[in-house]
Amino acid sequence: MTLPTDPKIGDRFIHKDNQTYEYVQKGSWIAVDSESYAVIKRRQNYPEIGDQLDMLYHEIKETGTISATGEWITAIDSVKNNYPKPQES
Repeated sequence: MTLPTDPKIGDRFIHKDNQTYEYVQKGSWIAVDSESYAVIKRRQNYPEIGDQLDMLYHEIKETGTISATGEWITAIDSVKNNYPKPQES
């Protein structure tokens, strides 16, 4: 497959080396199984910092603590699970 001429964020293509690449940000194609891909996708998908602080504030206000099952940790875990860092060789 050839490189798309007008890529949109999230477009993918398979290079002749059978490596899959995704267009992750303007001008950047990243190998899907690379550590850079995981870092960029996590950064793009974590809730905004203000939203994260709001989640923590409300949990502490309502329960007096931060739990391992609250809204904040659930949101963070979701991103980490969807975009795991590649295993080191």
